[in-house]
Amino acid sequence: HQYDIVFDVTSFETPAKCRSLLKPGGRFVSTGGYPGAVMGVLLNRRVDAQFVWVRSNTQDLQTLARMVEQGQLKPIIDSRFPLADAQGAYDRSRSGRARGKIVIEVCEENQEIAGVARGC
Repeated sequence: HQYDIVFDVTSFETPAKCRSLLKPGGRFVSTGGYPGAVMGVLLNRRVDAQFVWVRSNTQDLQTLARMVEQGQLKPIIDSRFPLADAQGAYDRSRSGRARGKIVIEVCEENQEIAGVARGC
């Protein structure tokens, strides 16, 4: 698939690595931080790219949650890992092969912990 915008919140991607994901005229946006991403945006010549400085707040997060619930925003999930395999999630993240978010499932509804049934 190709998208109008690729918003890299991990800052491990570069415009060049994401070029194939963008529609013509699409934009790559990075939160910066990773030196390769910073240099990729600064030295980029083929992709419309920019940095944004992110400072989240409750109202913004509630707006995003509402957009997801209404189907206006669709997060792309690459993979899911149970908390017990957090190392596997970290390894997947550092592999550079993930396409979307990596989810660590902290608990399941009504799971049993140490013999006691608990909800999330």
